[in-house]
Amino acid sequence: VDYDDGAQCWNKDYQDAVRVCAKIGIPIIKLDFRTEYEDLVLKHMFEKYAAGETPNPDVMCNTHIKFGVWLEKLRSLGYDKMATGHYARMRENKEGRTLHIAKDKVKDQTYFLHQLNQTQLEHVLFPLGNYTKTEVREIARKTNIPTADKEESMGICFVGEVPMKEFLAQKIKSKKGSVVLSSGEVLGEHDGLPFYTIGQRRLRMKHPASRPLFIVAKDPKKNLLIVGCEDDPLLY
Repeated sequence: VDYDDGAQCWNKDYQDAVRVCAKIGIPIIKLDFRTEYEDLVLKHMFEKYAAGETPNPDVMCNTHIKFGVWLEKLRSLGYDKMATGHYARMRENKEGRTLHIAKDKVKDQTYFLHQLNQTQLEHVLFPLGNYTKTEVREIARKTNIPTADKEESMGICFVGEVPMKEFLAQKIKSKKGSVVLSSGEVLGEHDGLPFYTIGQRRLRMKHPASRPLFIVAKDPKKNLLIVGCEDDPLLY
């Protein structure tokens, strides 16, 4: 899958895929879903952030791209199943297929797959679900897979490791406003509601009683960022 925001962050990953396929002895197919990614993921993400919400782009990417148009394309090419590198497990029961936490609880990715439906899960395999990341790397080393020691990426799917605030600022115009406690007491100023997430800790702002502060709510109409301590009812 190829999304190009100008930095071509995907290029190295594609080259790694070519090397792995050459080692295993299987063909590689390159599919371009830049248009679909921009329409189904990025535009939606910018719209929601501008409205004060904080959607997860990787969840949307899995739902609409990797297990959406990508899976549909593979099915049209004659493939019955798609195996992915997600750390997740799947079980079949009377009610259908259900997702379960991977053996490696630290690397578990079921949260990012939680919107997949039964039709999508029917054609998916998660071969890494019963292994830890350490075990997978060891298997890769023993079989001389070129990416055995590849560093992990924590960036946005197909965009790369760019600060979220910087990324959002490309498309979202926002204005500063007040940071207040639930009581209404003003503590300071925020840079714009789209740049903050519910539950996020405000490290640069102190509570009058020197207690840690967290973002507990947003008020788009009044442009207020509301913060509170860990026992603030709004946090729940």
